[in-house]
Amino acid sequence: MKFLILVNNAPNYYPFFYDIASELKGNGHEVLFAFHSKLAEELYPALDKTNNFPVLYFSDYLLNVDTKTSSSFERFYQRNNIYRCMFSDFDRFSTVGYNLGYSAADYDKISSAYYHFFSETYHKYNIDAVLYENVSNSYAYFAYEVAKARGVEYLGIVSSRLPGRFSIVGDPLAESELLGFDGTLKHCDLLSNEGYKYIDEYLTTFDHVQPDYMKFNNLDNLSIVNKYLKVGRFKHYFRIANYSLKNEHSGDFQSGNPLKLSMAVFMRSFYRRIKSLFIDKYYQDIESIDCDYYLYPLHFHPESSTSVLCPNYVDEYSVIKNIAFNLPFGTRLVVKDHMSSYGLPSIDFYKKISQIPNVILVNHNANVKSLVRRSRGVITLSSTVGYEALLLGKQVFHFADVFYSVHKNAHKIKTYDGIFRMLVDSPVIVNDEALQKYNKGFLASYYLSSYKGVLNIMNPADGTARTVAEAICELMNESEVPRRA
Repeated sequence: MKFLILVNNAPNYYPFFYDIASELKGNGHEVLFAFHSKLAEELYPALDKTNNFPVLYFSDYLLNVDTKTSSSFERFYQRNNIYRCMFSDFDRFSTVGYNLGYSAADYDKISSAYYHFFSETYHKYNIDAVLYENVSNSYAYFAYEVAKARGVEYLGIVSSRLPGRFSIVGDPLAESELLGFDGTLKHCDLLSNEGYKYIDEYLTTFDHVQPDYMKFNNLDNLSIVNKYLKVGRFKHYFRIANYSLKNEHSGDFQSGNPLKLSMAVFMRSFYRRIKSLFIDKYYQDIESIDCDYYLYPLHFHPESSTSVLCPNYVDEYSVIKNIAFNLPFGTRLVVKDHMSSYGLPSIDFYKKISQIPNVILVNHNANVKSLVRRSRGVITLSSTVGYEALLLGKQVFHFADVFYSVHKNAHKIKTYDGIFRMLVDSPVIVNDEALQKYNKGFLASYYLSSYKGVLNIMNPADGTARTVAEAICELMNESEVPRRA
């Protein structure tokens, strides 16, 4: 088989995917790399081993290709929402406050270049599957959409919410299909003794369990010194400066001038540290909450769970306001700040949230599972808290198509106007033996759609690349998603 591996400028993605490529090659497969730009090679010169694999650079393609609208691209954009594909990068630019000078013509040109780059690559090199993480940016979004149109598999490697496991997502916009859950316990019969033991231990220790991605992302670290002034970071800064001075970034849509981008990211962290000192006054004490309420967890921005899965709802102040004024009379909306992003929104954001009459804003350190237990249910865009609430026997009302959408107590919100009726008409959930049995069936399905292995791209353990490569090979050799015991 022939794999195309995408690499952009995200930290450590190049060495992580290179190790996977080496494993795939060792198993007799062909691998081609598609770099968004040459920055990744500049950042990891000691790992510049891609002479072992053919390499394409989108940035070079963008600078040299004739991007006039072709008949094939015209047919493509008549079937696909191109501007939605581009939204995730715009959302990232807007959130960080960088790279906002692109015009409509620029976006049209880049969209056309993305389409032709992947169309030509898939055709010329007879690609069987494209490999990356879940769709998290415009580059990956086009790779996915063009792959789907041309019958090429898209394989997105993602960390599972189940600790010590990961999944490979074929359709990032329909995660729930991965589980194959139909409300029965049939998947429990497929579990091995190890699987049964895992689920029992997971439920027993559920209050103390944290998904792997939360353990490793380090996004709750507000220390400027620890994040930016470590000795090892200065080599990184030097390489960015060297790359910027060589002016090799002219075709890099995502990063632009990486020196300016690094400064924008640094300033965002710097202002976050300052703002974090002034937001406590907008939090209310959770012990004083003595009313019926629904819980709304704030999200981290920017990330694929919002800008890709529910781009219409990334303005969370607007979302919270519309939920609050569609609640049943006498109930409140408790909004919990996010551990990984508190202080990133403006102080005015916190002030405006706290001024909504029936909204209670609580600290990022509040115990979320305790808040879920005391609530009438959870309202969320796509948060992991929604998944956890289902296992705690609560109703969940969500805006995005997420993997837990198949659960009988998960309800998709289609319009703000429908929230009131949905909340009023939803039956009270009894967390009885039948529901707990149902939840075990749900977990069995989730467990079997994942693979054993800790996915930490920033610092992968020995053997991770081999584990991921084996899972990819197994998946490509089966007609359906494998059910791993």
